[in-house]
Amino acid sequence: MSDAGKKKILIVDDQADVRTLIHYSLSPLGYDLYSADNGEEAIISYGKHHHDIVLLDIMMPGELDGCDVCRMLKQEANPPAIIFVSALCRNEDIKNGLEAGADAYITKPFSPMGLVREIHRLFHDI
Repeated sequence: MSDAGKKKILIVDDQADVRTLIHYSLSPLGYDLYSADNGEEAIISYGKHHHDIVLLDIMMPGELDGCDVCRMLKQEANPPAIIFVSALCRNEDIKNGLEAGADAYITKPFSPMGLVREIHRLFHDI
């Protein structure tokens, strides 16, 4: 987690409307918000900014899906908390996401307030 200043959150989703909804929901809370639309961009952004929490879709274009990104980020010396925000909602999907290292799993469509509560919980636990 960041030592000083605002908490950093990376929003990773290939759908611009989902990124916009999350950004709109979180921006009044004072977080530093970053966005990426695929796994490769997420890894690059984390390397530059070392976000505290990553909100991560699973199904994205490119070489890396959300589970790949999660596993890679969790290998970092000071890994971020990761919340999957995904349309995949079967028990097996949730289990796979948590086994990949996610700290929480929220299914789409989601309640913005539910997402905010989960973020607050994770910041309290970090």
